[in-house]
Amino acid sequence: MRQFIFILVAVVCFGISANAKFLANNSENAQTECSSTSNFLLLIENTENGIKITSTQGCAFKELRFSLKEGQKQEIDQNGMRNSNDRVVQDDNLASFRITIQKSKEGLVLEGIDGTAFKRLSFSCRIGQSQLIDQNGMR
Repeated sequence: MRQFIFILVAVVCFGISANAKFLANNSENAQTECSSTSNFLLLIENTENGIKITSTQGCAFKELRFSLKEGQKQEIDQNGMRNSNDRVVQDDNLASFRITIQKSKEGLVLEGIDGTAFKRLSFSCRIGQSQLIDQNGMR
C-alpha cells in the first residue's frame, strides 16, 4: 500500500512539474510576440487637403502634412513618410514600425506592416476630425 501511495505522489508531482514547464514556455512565447511591437503615439487628422500626423511618442518627426486623395496610400514609419523601397533606418531611441494610411469614402484605413499589433484599422474620420493611434490600434 505504501508503494502505491509513493508512486501516486510521484506521478502527481511529475504532472504538476510538467504543467508548470508548459505554462512557463507558453508565457515566454506570448511575451516574445508582444515584444515585436514598440511604443509610439500618433494623432492622425483628416484635413481638406490630405492628412496631418502629429507624433507625441516614439518618432523622429513632430508633424507630417501631406496630400492624400481617396484611394491613395502613403507609407509611414518612425522617421516619417517613406516608400516601400526605402531602406529601413533603425534607431534605438525610436519606435520601430511601418504602417500605411489611406483615405476612403468612410474615413481612414491603416494597415500595420511591421511593429504593430494591428493588421488593419478602418474608422470614420470626417474632415477636421482626428484619431489617436498607437502600436495596439485606436485609443
